[in-house]
Amino acid sequence: TFNCKTSERVSSAICVKLGKEVKDKKVPEYYIVGTAFVKEDEDEPTSGRILIFSVVDGKLSLTTETQVDGAVYSLTSFKNTDVHKFVAG
Repeated sequence: TFNCKTSERVSSAICVKLGKEVKDKKVPEYYIVGTAFVKEDEDEPTSGRILIFSVVDGKLSLTTETQVDGAVYSLTSFKNTDVHKFVAG
């Protein structure tokens, strides 16, 4: 489990597999979550975070996070050659 910060709400989430398919080897899955900090005095959220989780031994583990301006309403990923990229909006 993971607890968001005070006034933080999940606004988007995707699951992606990162890495190459190798025979008899499972490709790691990551969960990318976009959030927004909701405040009563704001019409639109002015800050949020992008959180990247992995699952290790059946447990959710926060791999990395970054603060962003505004809410993260959408996430998508794409692969360009061997590089995975993410777009947040």
